[in-house]
Amino acid sequence: PAFVAQHFAHGVTTEAIAHAPMMTYDRKDRLQEQWLQRQGLASRQSPPKHFVPSNDGFVRGCEAGMGWGMHPRWLIQRQLGAGTLVELLPGTGMTMPLYWVHARSAQTSLERLTDCVMAAARQWLVPAEKA
Repeated sequence: PAFVAQHFAHGVTTEAIAHAPMMTYDRKDRLQEQWLQRQGLASRQSPPKHFVPSNDGFVRGCEAGMGWGMHPRWLIQRQLGAGTLVELLPGTGMTMPLYWVHARSAQTSLERLTDCVMAAARQWLVPAEKA
């Protein structure tokens, strides 16, 4: 909340976004840029970035006010409820497809792991037809 008050006191605008530090998982992470485009907030000026290739570190960095970033809602539900994290623009989340990919040559040896991943996905993720 303090980060939002400091960087977005006059609203989430293209200019404010261009200057507010942004968290990214790694150099391939484009979720934040995709969200900015969908909100009409993309700018030619790239905001300062912090690369944090750790799920827990990424969340904790945002809680500490290092920057803003995209998180799976289920991962930060507790922080949203406690008010230690807030949405920049409430109700503007994104649905992203996830895929489980592995080499066919390893299919037999990964069968149990694949079953566990699929069971967890059914429990925690929204099916594509409902997204």
